[in-house]
Amino acid sequence: MNRAELKVRAKGLLKPQFVTVLLALIVSQLLMGLLTSSPLVTLTRKVPTNIHAVTLTVSTNLSTTSLLGIIASLLLSGPLAVGAMHICTTITAGGKARVEQLFDAFKTNFVSCFLAHLIGNIIVALYSLLLIIPGIMKAYSYAMVSYVLRQEPECPAMDALHRSQEMMHGHRMELFMLQLSFIGWYALCVLTLGLALIWVSPYEKMTETVFFDKIY
Repeated sequence: MNRAELKVRAKGLLKPQFVTVLLALIVSQLLMGLLTSSPLVTLTRKVPTNIHAVTLTVSTNLSTTSLLGIIASLLLSGPLAVGAMHICTTITAGGKARVEQLFDAFKTNFVSCFLAHLIGNIIVALYSLLLIIPGIMKAYSYAMVSYVLRQEPECPAMDALHRSQEMMHGHRMELFMLQLSFIGWYALCVLTLGLALIWVSPYEKMTETVFFDKIY
């Protein structure tokens, strides 16, 4: 299937279960937003009377609450991503999705989901220290990690990373162009002050899932 066909199929699959996907994405974003909303660093700029002498004072404000929020977000992000993929793959397989499936990975393969996403993010960050492009390429190599962990719950974290990298070989640009094809929709999101995201986010998520189904 080409990009247009992928999007048509995704749209057809999404419409009957749109509310379920939307609610799952909202719940996931709310949970992550609440955990990461605490300010971590406070910047204070002091300008003396001598305009040629400017000092910058950086004071850290890492509270216990903030630290717990960071830890909690690290623990939850992987399983929630796999849970969202569970909902989407249930739909692409012709099943009836439920919002509660968002939390299934916490019961089935929590450790693998947590470790795979943590290790993957660390590797992407290290590659990004070299140059932006290697980091982006590595991020696309790991794009299927949540899909693999959903389809193969027994798969260890490192195996999920390797399998994603193997399956995305030769398909990274294809996924990039697929995501780029939503640029018009995101322009509409800006014009509608984010209101269009109600449709665009589930639509893009379902389209990516159909893409993963194709190359899996």
